[in-house]
Amino acid sequence: VEGVAWNPADLDKESRIEQLASALRRLHSLPKSGRSFDARGAAKLYVQDIENPDKDLIATCLKTIKKVRLPNYLCCCHNDLVAENIIAVPDLKFLDWEYACDNNPVFDLATIVEHHELGDAQARALLDAYFDSSGESWYPKLVEQQQLYLALLWLWLASRPDSSNKAVKQLGERVVTSCS
Repeated sequence: VEGVAWNPADLDKESRIEQLASALRRLHSLPKSGRSFDARGAAKLYVQDIENPDKDLIATCLKTIKKVRLPNYLCCCHNDLVAENIIAVPDLKFLDWEYACDNNPVFDLATIVEHHELGDAQARALLDAYFDSSGESWYPKLVEQQQLYLALLWLWLASRPDSSNKAVKQLGERVVTSCS
């Protein structure tokens, strides 16, 4: 795809946040895929592949994932919105649809916030841009979805034999801080 791939620094620009929120609203208005997000199923698969598991950290992740329920309202979601999967052509397009399915739209926002470790002000700006200046009431749901994403990300990273021990450890520390 021709265009310019984003990088995490693009998320520091207010105009880019508004552009991203608009693109997300378009994405979330697409017809549903017919396949619902299954965080528990994904977690079980990841856990099976973890060598030398940290049982306490796995338990924390599974507990976090178990407590989050899918809402009644689901929509088409990307579920892997990291900066490198966003491309400007000049409108924003999303790449790498491997994890796309019907999910809570706030999960896509949480992925962006948590994966890039955006600060509270940036997270609230994204919520306000997405919810047309009414984002504050969605903040608790964003935090819940950030925890879900973080738990899944750690399990995924820990299950990959090519992951560095340092990266797994650092992410594990974030899980303990955020989800415990």
